Amino acid sequence: MQMDLPALRTAASQCQACRLCAGRQHSVWDTPPQALPEGLPRWLFVLDAPGPQENAAGAPLLGDAGQLLANMAAAVRLQPAQVYRAHATKCAPLPGHKVSQSELTQCAHWLRHEIARVQPQMVLALGRHAAFSLTGSAAPLGQLRGQPHRMVVPDDEKDTLGALAAIPVVVSYPPSYLLRTPAAKREAWQDLCMAHALLQPQQGAA
Repeated sequence: MQMDLPALRTAASQCQACRLCAGRQHSVWDTPPQALPEGLPRWLFVLDAPGPQENAAGAPLLGDAGQLLANMAAAVRLQPAQVYRAHATKCAPLPGHKVSQSELTQCAHWLRHEIARVQPQMVLALGRHAAFSLTGSAAPLGQLRGQPHRMVVPDDEKDTLGALAAIPVVVSYPPSYLLRTPAAKREAWQDLCMAHALLQPQQGAA
């Protein structure tokens, strides 16, 4: 699949591979990433499935959760241009429908191709669905936090997307959970600090 981001977005907006498309108003994508000054790493924040707001707008993580993520990124001194956001699925589920692992697996194909074009140096999986889409693990977030992971690339994509396995993945809590459970913000901060520390050797070598 050799497409640029706009073509990838168009193709995903026509996908009928699972029942998530039934309620789709828009497939949800961030604005195209900006060019960065040399030495500044790009961070990708992968979120759980989009909700009704995102479905209507076709844009990721709106409202208070989006503002919280912006504040978190600013707290580790990321410039807005360094931040790119994606959801684990490109379509929002219908009200009352819980996204299944098979749907996450189906949509992870789009996510991996998106990541290959964005070329981040750090990926944060914010939520259980995001973590499963990237790592293939259904373990609780509490077990996945605290150590870096690697993206799982299926065998039939390794020739074209195998380089994704070299990008570190840090698992943390979704912003919506942090809004409901402010006490967890301390652990989320620890996760951000770990991600930042993992990049220091790369930045020092640049």
